[in-house]
Amino acid sequence: KLVLLKYLMGDITFSNLWNESLDFFKKNFVLLFSLGFIFSYLPNILSDISYYLRGINLTEFTPETMGVGEVIALLKGLLPNIIILSFLSTFLVISLIFVVSSKNKKISLGEVLNKSSGFYVKAILLSILMFFFLTILFLLFIIPGIIFLIYWIFAYYVLVVEDCSIMNAFKGSKKIVKGRWWEVFFKFTLISIIMWVINIIFSWISEVILSLVPNL
Repeated sequence: KLVLLKYLMGDITFSNLWNESLDFFKKNFVLLFSLGFIFSYLPNILSDISYYLRGINLTEFTPETMGVGEVIALLKGLLPNIIILSFLSTFLVISLIFVVSSKNKKISLGEVLNKSSGFYVKAILLSILMFFFLTILFLLFIIPGIIFLIYWIFAYYVLVVEDCSIMNAFKGSKKIVKGRWWEVFFKFTLISIIMWVINIIFSWISEVILSLVPNL
């Protein structure tokens, strides 16, 4: 987030963005992997196991074969897992912000979890409010939704680094972006497209590997 913030604000070039990110990843690999395992990898595995134990097979559901009853039943089965995974994803973001904001200072997993846990409740409330506000803005007028999505892009970062209230986090993020909205928008879009392409490539590689497993 800190490196991304520097890039979006024009403080570093795009090439330096990746260089700094890779350098940071190498130095903190164990810590970052541990956080990812706790808040993302393990919960997703447990979520898939819970679907299996409850007899929920997502591959069986298609828009052509699903009626209203099936949709409601599917949502009831998925919603608890989706909510829990969303909360854990928010906890991961807050923890990563603590890691990045520590800069070159060595910080342990215990320290990160201890310090970030004090922000979990506020982060969840911020997520709920942001989802609520953006949903209304996108439903009423799509353009205002996009505008405030960019304005609030650094709300979590401001919440943690400045240790402020939720409303001040929204205001602080807007203050960072104000005057350079288009620059932030284009740079954020560029990064999002690159990450999307990378995810597609990794997904394709995973599918190829899995397709070969029965033949091994």
